Amino acid sequence: MSAHYLTFKFDIHGGGIDLIFPHHENEIAQSCAACEESSVSYWLHNGHVTNNNEKMSKSLGNFFTIHQITERYYPLALRHFLISAHYRSPLNYFVLQLEGASDAVFYI
Repeated sequence: MSAHYLTFKFDIHGGGIDLIFPHHENEIAQSCAACEESSVSYWLHNGHVTNNNEKMSKSLGNFFTIHQITERYYPLALRHFLISAHYRSPLNYFVLQLEGASDAVFYI
């Protein structure tokens, strides 16, 4: 699928911190078997966004879509909130934090 949309060589492949092993190792093996020219320059693994210190997931029903959040908050406020933590660190979602990010964007 990656090769179909991105060609066999692309710069960044990302995924959740829980996919470091064995998910990406399997992807590397499959890509190399499919094409000798396959390569990824950087593998990035992001921390999870949590909701009240619990991992957000569809199965738990404690998640929000970007569309739902941007109906209530300006998209730049969401962006400000998301970049407020290091990409590998978990980010805990609280309405007050998103409202704080919205205020910060307003003042900027």
